[in-house]
Amino acid sequence: MTELTKEMPSLYTSEEAASTIARLRYILSGNDIEAYIVGGFVRDGLLGRTSNDIDIAVAGDAMEIASHVARALDAAVFALSDINQVARVILRGSAGEWHLDFTTLRGSIDEDLHYRYFTINAIA
Repeated sequence: MTELTKEMPSLYTSEEAASTIARLRYILSGNDIEAYIVGGFVRDGLLGRTSNDIDIAVAGDAMEIASHVARALDAAVFALSDINQVARVILRGSAGEWHLDFTTLRGSIDEDLHYRYFTINAIA
Protein backbone atom coordinates (compact mmCIF):
# COMPACT_ATOMS: atom_id res chain seq x y z
CA MET A 1 0.00 0.00 0.00
CA THR A 2 1.31 3.42 -0.90
CA GLU A 3 0.27 6.84 0.29
CA LEU A 4 -0.54 9.36 -2.41
CA THR A 5 2.36 11.46 -1.14
CA LYS A 6 4.90 8.83 -2.23
CA GLU A 7 6.12 8.00 -5.72
CA MET A 8 4.24 5.28 -7.58
CA PRO A 9 5.75 5.20 -11.09
CA SER A 10 4.62 1.63 -11.80
CA LEU A 11 0.98 2.82 -11.82
CA TYR A 12 1.52 5.59 -14.32
CA THR A 13 0.19 4.28 -17.60
CA SER A 14 0.44 7.68 -19.26
CA GLU A 15 2.23 10.97 -18.88
CA GLU A 16 -1.13 12.62 -18.19
CA ALA A 17 -1.83 10.16 -15.35
CA ALA A 18 1.57 10.95 -13.84
CA SER A 19 0.91 14.67 -14.15
CA THR A 20 -2.58 14.40 -12.62
CA ILE A 21 -1.28 12.40 -9.66
CA ALA A 22 1.63 14.79 -9.18
CA ARG A 23 -0.79 17.72 -9.04
CA LEU A 24 -2.99 15.87 -6.54
CA ARG A 25 0.04 14.97 -4.44
CA TYR A 26 1.15 18.61 -4.38
CA ILE A 27 -2.30 19.90 -3.32
CA LEU A 28 -3.00 17.21 -0.72
CA SER A 29 0.46 16.96 0.83
CA GLY A 30 0.71 20.76 0.88
CA ASN A 31 -2.36 20.74 3.10
CA ASP A 32 -1.11 17.81 5.19
CA ILE A 33 -3.98 15.56 4.03
CA GLU A 34 -3.44 11.80 4.30
CA ALA A 35 -4.67 10.28 1.03
CA TYR A 36 -4.53 6.93 -0.77
CA ILE A 37 -5.34 5.89 -4.30
CA VAL A 38 -7.61 2.85 -4.03
CA GLY A 39 -9.58 0.49 -6.24
CA GLY A 40 -9.74 0.33 -10.00
CA PHE A 41 -6.95 2.77 -10.85
CA VAL A 42 -4.52 0.67 -8.81
CA ARG A 43 -5.78 -2.54 -10.45
CA ASP A 44 -5.60 -1.05 -13.94
CA GLY A 45 -2.12 0.37 -13.34
CA LEU A 46 -0.83 -3.00 -12.16
CA LEU A 47 -2.28 -4.57 -15.31
CA GLY A 48 -0.79 -1.88 -17.55
CA ARG A 49 -4.19 -0.49 -18.51
CA THR A 50 -5.01 3.17 -18.84
CA SER A 51 -7.73 4.70 -16.72
CA ASN A 52 -9.10 8.20 -16.29
CA ASP A 53 -10.89 7.35 -13.04
CA ILE A 54 -9.00 7.71 -9.78
CA ASP A 55 -10.60 6.81 -6.44
CA ILE A 56 -8.97 8.61 -3.53
CA ALA A 57 -9.59 7.78 0.14
CA VAL A 58 -8.80 10.73 2.39
CA ALA A 59 -8.43 11.24 6.13
CA GLY A 60 -10.90 14.06 6.60
CA ASP A 61 -14.11 15.40 5.11
CA ALA A 62 -14.10 14.09 1.53
CA MET A 63 -16.66 16.67 0.39
CA GLU A 64 -14.58 19.55 1.73
CA ILE A 65 -11.30 18.13 0.42
CA ALA A 66 -12.78 17.49 -3.04
CA SER A 67 -14.05 21.09 -3.13
CA HIS A 68 -10.59 22.34 -2.21
CA VAL A 69 -8.96 20.18 -4.92
CA ALA A 70 -11.51 21.34 -7.50
CA ARG A 71 -10.75 25.00 -6.73
CA ALA A 72 -7.01 24.36 -6.95
CA LEU A 73 -7.38 22.58 -10.30
CA ASP A 74 -10.05 24.92 -11.67
CA ALA A 75 -12.33 21.91 -12.04
CA ALA A 76 -15.97 21.03 -11.34
CA VAL A 77 -17.03 19.17 -8.18
CA PHE A 78 -20.24 17.22 -7.52
CA ALA A 79 -21.55 15.37 -4.49
CA LEU A 80 -22.12 11.72 -5.37
CA SER A 81 -23.35 10.77 -1.90
CA ASP A 82 -23.76 13.07 1.08
CA ILE A 83 -24.54 10.11 3.33
CA ASN A 84 -21.41 8.17 2.37
CA GLN A 85 -19.21 11.28 1.98
CA VAL A 86 -18.34 10.77 -1.70
CA ALA A 87 -17.56 13.60 -4.09
CA ARG A 88 -16.37 13.68 -7.70
CA VAL A 89 -14.00 16.22 -9.20
CA ILE A 90 -14.18 16.37 -13.00
CA LEU A 91 -10.98 17.60 -14.57
CA ARG A 92 -10.50 18.19 -18.28
CA GLY A 93 -7.35 16.69 -19.75
CA SER A 94 -5.90 16.19 -23.20
CA ALA A 95 -7.13 12.57 -23.19
CA GLY A 96 -10.64 13.55 -22.06
CA GLU A 97 -12.16 13.94 -18.63
CA TRP A 98 -10.59 12.71 -15.42
CA HIS A 99 -12.94 11.60 -12.66
CA LEU A 100 -11.38 11.99 -9.23
CA ASP A 101 -13.69 10.36 -6.68
CA PHE A 102 -13.01 11.25 -3.05
CA THR A 103 -14.23 9.20 -0.08
CA THR A 104 -13.60 9.63 3.62
CA LEU A 105 -11.41 6.95 5.20
CA ARG A 106 -13.24 4.79 7.71
CA GLY A 107 -10.51 4.41 10.31
CA SER A 108 -7.00 3.59 9.08
CA ILE A 109 -6.37 2.62 5.46
CA ASP A 110 -6.24 -1.04 6.54
CA GLU A 111 -9.60 -0.73 8.31
CA ASP A 112 -11.09 1.13 5.35
CA LEU A 113 -10.05 -1.59 2.91
CA HIS A 114 -11.90 -4.17 5.01
CA TYR A 115 -15.15 -2.25 4.36
CA ARG A 116 -14.71 -2.45 0.60
CA TYR A 117 -16.28 -5.40 -1.12
CA PHE A 118 -14.09 -8.45 -1.50
CA THR A 119 -12.55 -7.85 -4.91
CA ILE A 120 -9.47 -6.29 -6.35
CA ASN A 121 -10.98 -2.91 -5.30
CA ALA A 122 -9.84 -3.61 -1.73
CA ILE A 123 -6.28 -2.59 -2.62
CA ALA A 124 -4.49 0.72 -2.24
